[in-house]
Amino acid sequence: MTIEESNHRIESLWGAYFNSPVDDFSREGTTLLPRERLEAQGVVHVVYIRRRALAEIDPALEAEVRRVLTQAGGRPVLSSELVRRVWGEAHIPEVQAGLIFHLRPGELVRPDLDAGFSLRRLTPDDQAALESLRRRCTAYEIEDAFVELDHEIGWGCFKGGQLTAAGSGHRRNGFMDYGVLTDPEFRGHGLARHVVCGLSDDTLERGLIAQYRCNRVNKASRRVAQAAGFTLYFTTESMKLTG
Repeated sequence: MTIEESNHRIESLWGAYFNSPVDDFSREGTTLLPRERLEAQGVVHVVYIRRRALAEIDPALEAEVRRVLTQAGGRPVLSSELVRRVWGEAHIPEVQAGLIFHLRPGELVRPDLDAGFSLRRLTPDDQAALESLRRRCTAYEIEDAFVELDHEIGWGCFKGGQLTAAGSGHRRNGFMDYGVLTDPEFRGHGLARHVVCGLSDDTLERGLIAQYRCNRVNKASRRVAQAAGFTLYFTTESMKLTG
């Protein structure tokens, strides 16, 4: 598969998820998608694909968000900066900016595993080891990683019987979406990258495309994706708005 074919497949999957023609991604502007699952949450989740903003929103915010876009004039691309400029700083107290990476065929970079560590698929018997790993991480890290043994695929790095890094993948928007959690004591050893490689092997065997997401300020997580050969495709913003 060529890079062009891979890019087309990735954009086609995103187009199917947003029910949007891929050609629309080249047209500057915003597509608003009220979602029942976001009711009463006061949130707007935006994925920026080429020149377009694809925005999933709490239905209760639709009228106000449309007002922001109308007041901006032209073909505005919804963003936290636009909301602040048109609606006011007080109405957008929380913003999280993210990055979306995908793995193209033939671009996985596989490092050598340091002596003393082993890498293998996780099984239900590893639940106690995963709970032990979670106890050494913060609540935010656990929630952000979303590593679960009942996901479709899971891999872990071990030192002896201790689980030092774990990752799992579940299908999301047509992709295999990854989360990885590393023991604070073992960070900086490249273990997350090994876990991502294991997850990627299982993803490729299924004929799926790997997806890795992280917060823009999380430089360590970004380095994991890049070191494993993933390509940055899209940026995102999640806004918590108040009326």
